[in-house]
Amino acid sequence: MRLATLLLALLVAGCHGFDAKTPGGFVELDSPGYDYRAASADGVVLAARSLKNSPKGTLSFYSDVTKRKLREGDGYALVEEREVVARSGQRGSMLRFGRDVGGAAQSYVVTLFVTDDRIFVLEAGGARGDVEAHAADIDAAISGFAIK
Repeated sequence: MRLATLLLALLVAGCHGFDAKTPGGFVELDSPGYDYRAASADGVVLAARSLKNSPKGTLSFYSDVTKRKLREGDGYALVEEREVVARSGQRGSMLRFGRDVGGAAQSYVVTLFVTDDRIFVLEAGGARGDVEAHAADIDAAISGFAIK
């Protein structure tokens, strides 16, 4: 199965099952396709969704799939990878990517938590300078994330 097909299949099936905290300076948005979405006044967007863990995979597997898809399919460079812990105790993987779009530097942060049944995907993105200015807010959103 091609990676793009696998990721598309994962993105279609969603179910909530988490508690996300909206950082100060962000407002929560109603956005189809996401279980949670918020934005700052300068355009940094936070989003989260819960997907069925099918085909059944581990955190390592889905981290590798995400890295490969974003590098090979979307032209992102992996800038940082680190372990994170959700407020509810689950260990996850935070992946920070960057790329230039029309001469403008963009940052995209993907954080994954995987349980036996669900994959929880947290995303943050925007202009690189704005994302860097909100780094503490993004970290707080990740560490404040709780799986129910």
